[in-house]
This record gives sequence, C-alpha cells and structure tokens, in this order.
Amino acid sequence: MISVSKRTLNIIAVCIWFVGVTILLMKSIVFIQRAEAIKPDRIWIFIPILLSLFFGSLKAKFVIRKSCNRNLKRIASLNKPKLHQFYSLPFFILVLIMIAAGVTLGRFSNNNFAFLISAATLDLSIAFALFGGVYFYWQQKAFARVPNS
Repeated sequence: MISVSKRTLNIIAVCIWFVGVTILLMKSIVFIQRAEAIKPDRIWIFIPILLSLFFGSLKAKFVIRKSCNRNLKRIASLNKPKLHQFYSLPFFILVLIMIAAGVTLGRFSNNNFAFLISAATLDLSIAFALFGGVYFYWQQKAFARVPNS
C-alpha cells in the first residue's frame, strides 16, 4: 500500500467531510424544491433551515468534534501511515450505513411533502454538523506542515 504523510491523511479526511457537506446541501436543496412544488407556500422553508442549523450545531459540538478529535489522534499515532488509513474501518462502515439510509429516505420521500421536508431537515442538519467538523480540523491546524526533525 502507498505510504503517505500524516498531514496528507488529515487533508484527505477533511476533503471527504467537505464532499459530504456539498452532497448533502445539494440533496437538501432538491428536496426543498420538490416540496415547494407540492405546496408552494414559502414560509415553511425557514422552519427546516432553522431546525437544521440548531440540530447541526449541536451535532457538531457534541458528536462530530469528538469524532474528528479521535481521528486526528489516531492518525497522529500511526507509525507508517498508509493512504487508506484516513479513517478507521468502523468509521468506513458507519459512513456506508449512513449513505444507504440516506438513499432509502430519499426514495421514501418521493412526492410526499412531509417526507421531503423531513429529509431536507435531516440532510441539512448533517451537512451543518459535518461543516462543523471541517472547521474543527482547521482549528486544530490539521493541515499545517510539520518541519522534518
């Protein structure tokens, strides 16, 4: 397997989080647009967005931050980092389960206003939480170059 620096693993890890943020934001916008086509009353749009900001912030603070910190410590403890070690195996499995759940929820929400709003709120809250993780990596200077000693 390809050996890489710990900094490279940190960069890959945060890039994947950022891709997740982007995909979830795009998905949420589509859900909101589809819900709006069913009930074109604009006032309801603010409710899922505000709820998402609130719950996403809580998730970022109490869940995502801890996960990021564990991952940074795990990467820092690696002796000879390999390309595939930017996340642990259990984390890869968790991500796959979350993707499958998201796809399933998206299919259930087809042309159902309540499901569309629920899916948009859930996806937005996860996107905001993941963005909190991106910010945490940046705060921890996870991308800083380490001088050779």
